[in-house]
Amino acid sequence: MNSGTDTGLAAIDISGVDAQPLTMSTLEIADLLDKRHDHVMRDARKMLAELHGGDRLPNFGGVVERPNPSGGAPIKSPVLRLPKRETLILVSGYRLDLRARIIDRWLELEAAAAPPSAAFDPSDPLVVLAVVDHMRRQVTERDAIIAGQAEKVRHLARLEGAEGSMCLRDAAKTLNVRPTELISFLSMRRWIYKRPGNASWIGYQDKIQSGFLDHIDFLYRDDDGRDRVASRVHVTAKGLARIAEILSGPVR
Repeated sequence: MNSGTDTGLAAIDISGVDAQPLTMSTLEIADLLDKRHDHVMRDARKMLAELHGGDRLPNFGGVVERPNPSGGAPIKSPVLRLPKRETLILVSGYRLDLRARIIDRWLELEAAAAPPSAAFDPSDPLVVLAVVDHMRRQVTERDAIIAGQAEKVRHLARLEGAEGSMCLRDAAKTLNVRPTELISFLSMRRWIYKRPGNASWIGYQDKIQSGFLDHIDFLYRDDDGRDRVASRVHVTAKGLARIAEILSGPVR
């Protein structure tokens, strides 16, 4: 953290606090990660030695005062004060949730250290013009988004109102995706499945009842030369519209 107080640890950094760059102490890192401080110190020393060489370790050294559990004089503990780059390198091998704690803490530190934004001065013509220009650009962007969404609504409405259905391969071609991607997409979202020993995809009953899928019977000849009838799942126009809506994001 900033080389002043280790927030949440009741530990005061006494190794020099004037005009210091933003850093995070190994003591705070250990507290955020629920790890022993000596283990974090060990990992940090190894990391710094590999990055900068062992002779540079003192440059990162510091001391904090911690309350004495026995009620006596504060305990002075050595720490390492790590800049953002070194801190993130140190925790790069830790679990995702632990890395997230460190990143969130850095965002807090950077926000606290950021200079306050200038107050809005309505008497300054340049400020007023900048605000008006910003608002005009926002309106333009909003109108473009609304126009694009309206076109998407019209396209999906026309698609949903069409007749007939198509096989998965033709549906993928219409949606401009690979057949394997569409099949994986529909399988993961429980639109289609396969029965054991059956090579054909089958539609889930709720998707059939919703009018998204249909089954088309087709004639084929088996290995023994006998005519057989099988059922193949097809995507209806309504189902195609729904898939297109999911793939492109919800229509608002």
